[in-house]
Amino acid sequence: AIGDHLFVRGTAEQRGRIESLLRGLQDQVLRNASLQHVATLAPGDTGSTATPTQATLHQLTLPTLLGRQAMAVRMIETNVVRQILPLMSTESSQLDPQFAEMQSGTWLRACLLPAGRSLQLDATIRCSHAPIPATRTVMPGGGVLMPLDIATRMLHHADALAAGKPAEHGDGPTVAIEGRSYRSVLTTTVRW
Repeated sequence: AIGDHLFVRGTAEQRGRIESLLRGLQDQVLRNASLQHVATLAPGDTGSTATPTQATLHQLTLPTLLGRQAMAVRMIETNVVRQILPLMSTESSQLDPQFAEMQSGTWLRACLLPAGRSLQLDATIRCSHAPIPATRTVMPGGGVLMPLDIATRMLHHADALAAGKPAEHGDGPTVAIEGRSYRSVLTTTVRW
């Protein structure tokens, strides 16, 4: 073997057996897998036992190969006015808006490694939920302020998983829908 190449010398029959052996090894090493990350909604801490009609907050399905890094991002990103400063040097009616970036969604990075009859899942998951910010008029000058309310949960998972059995990550961010508060529950399932 030289570098990443293997040179074989032999009869046609010997080369055929070696090629068959190498293809078999390749099929054992290159295995497909699928990650499915889901956040479902459950009743929140406000005493309400009702669940929303749409009980899934998000669902990501990501195909990957064993030993490779897989990454998926599903976010809504926008800028909001987080603070307004008056410009005193010229006129008090002029305002200087300060912007912030608002992200709402899920970010998933994972790697699957063989671990006996199961797979080792090494994952980093970040879930953020930000409702559309309410606008508030600031006087003088008529500027519009958009206060942020972002709930974020970031977690790391490193454990062996059986095929099809979900790994429960616990509570995700709290979500407000139509004036009610719901907690989200995060799970990841691996299939191969």
